[in-house]
Amino acid sequence: MTQIALTQFEKESDALLRKFKREKKELVLTERGKAFALIIPISSEENLEDYVLSTNPIFIKQRVRSRKEIAEGKYVGIKELQNLE
Repeated sequence: MTQIALTQFEKESDALLRKFKREKKELVLTERGKAFALIIPISSEENLEDYVLSTNPIFIKQRVRSRKEIAEGKYVGIKELQNLE
């Protein structure tokens, strides 16, 4: 993962973004030596959706709750859903 100062990024953004897109690397932007943003290459719409969901606090909370309920046996199986039809 490469870090780059915001001032340098502002001057060279076009070239830097093309380079990181081609190399499929992450880019961390810093200001006064502290990271404040992360640029991640997305190879497809599906990958973008996966990333957005995997970092969404509401989705993460729901996923944790769902896994707990499954472990406790509180779920509806596919066969039960099929019998509802």
